[in-house]
Order: sequence, then structure tokens, then C-alpha cells
Amino acid sequence: MAHGLALHGRPRAALRLIRRIPRPDAAAFYAALKACHVSCLAAPARALFLRIRDPRPEHVVLFAGALARAGQLAEAAALAAAHRHLRVEILRAVIDGCRIAGDLQLGRSTAEQLLELDPLSADNYVLLGNAYAAQGRWKMVEKMREMARDLGLKPSKACSWIELKGKVHVFAVGDVAHPRSQRIRWEARRLMAAPVGGSDPETGDGLAGFALHDVDEERECVVGGHSEILAVVFGVLSTPETALVRVTKNARLSRPCHSAIKRISEAAGREVLLRDPLRFHHFRHGECSCGDVW
Repeated sequence: MAHGLALHGRPRAALRLIRRIPRPDAAAFYAALKACHVSCLAAPARALFLRIRDPRPEHVVLFAGALARAGQLAEAAALAAAHRHLRVEILRAVIDGCRIAGDLQLGRSTAEQLLELDPLSADNYVLLGNAYAAQGRWKMVEKMREMARDLGLKPSKACSWIELKGKVHVFAVGDVAHPRSQRIRWEARRLMAAPVGGSDPETGDGLAGFALHDVDEERECVVGGHSEILAVVFGVLSTPETALVRVTKNARLSRPCHSAIKRISEAAGREVLLRDPLRFHHFRHGECSCGDVW
């Protein structure tokens, strides 16, 4: 239950549950640290971590992630130095913290360290390439792609999917293969342009460069053509007006898409539950359960 509450944006409720356990085990500490991690809570995470007599690797990585996401990047980086066998996982957590803090310089240098440590991971070339793209260093972006191609590495592509009536509908960036593609795109443009009470969707997200998919591919496509927008709008068109729209994405949401789905939720009067690799985003009345930090 605590883990589920953490994933759905209710960290305080998750931590209250954990406090009711007389002797928390490894799984309970994991759930509590997960709550701190997804909600960027450094102080509770530190208190929890100090209570664990024999921390497991997943505890250390979650603690480092909570610190990094709360902006305590130096302390998170120190954990990477202290736990050399977990350096790759912790450095990824530091990069995530750089994304939230807006520290492009540290994010790029950390991605460079990550590539040196694990040069056979396609994701590391994508991370560093996207960090260069966020700084407008396009020659370096192409260099990263060439290096990955020369090694035969294939980075993952972002996609989103929705299940309706027992059938899974999968959408990629700029997808036009779906039979209702034209209607979906038209409806996406209409909903994102509709007058609503909230602010307009953000159009820039340089910090999304610290992601494990090719965000440069998404930059070449308008927000309305991103996979999660296509899946959400298809769900709005294909389900009853009172139904919850459930979508899954294999990569972290970009900030423009997050803002766009908030707008779509409000304009269409629909609730949207979107799962990405980190958590659930529950959009309702133009707001999201993550509090705009993920």
C-alpha cells in the first residue's frame, strides 16, 4: 500500500503507513524511500536511510535519487564515490536531479562520466547526446549518434499505448499509421487550443534532454504529435465521457507534453491516468497528482 501511495503522488500517506510498522523490513524501507524519491523529500529519506542497519543496493540508489531530486546534488554525487559498485545507477540519479534543478553543466559532465563507465550502453549515448542537444551543441549530438551506430547499439524509442476492448493501440512519435490518425491529430490541436482556466502549455523543455530516449526526435515533431498526446486523445475519442483514460509510456514525460495533457484534461473534462517509468500521473481538472515535479 505504501508503495502504491508513493507512485500515485501521496508520499505523506505512504510515510504514515510505514511509521505504523514496529520493525520495518527491507521492503517497507524500499517503499518509504520510494515515496521520498518520487516527491523529492531529502530530510525524511535521510532519516529513513540512517535507520537501515544493512542497506541493500536499491536502498542506496533510492536515497541518492531522493537527495539529487531535492537539489542536494553534491551529497548524491558523494554517494556515487562511496559506493563504487553502484556508480552507474547513482550517476543516473544525479542526472535526474540536474534535470529538475536546471543544472545543464553538471548534467552533461555527469553523463560524460556515465558513458566512460559503461560505454556499451545505448542509453548512455542517448543521455549524453540529449544533454548536448539541450545546450545546442548539435555536432556533438551527431557524434554521439555516430559512435552508437559504429558500435551497433540501438537506443530505445519512445512510445505510448492504450488498451481498449482487449486490443492494445501503440503510438510512436509522429505516428500516422493508426486508422484514425487524422481525426486524432485534429482533435489534439482543437483541445490544446481550447480556452481553459489554466496557463498555456509550455513549449520549451531543454532539460528533458536528460532522458533515456531520443528527445531530439521529439523536438522535430510538434507536441501534438508526441506519442503520449496521440494515445491520450485517442482514449478521449474512443471511450465514454465519464471513463478514465489510461495510458502507459515507456519513457519519462517531457514537460511540454505534461503541460499539454493538463490542458487536454481540462478542455475535454476528462480524467487521465498516465504511467511512465517513474510514477503515475493522475490528471484531473487541469492539474496533476505529481505537483509538476517528476
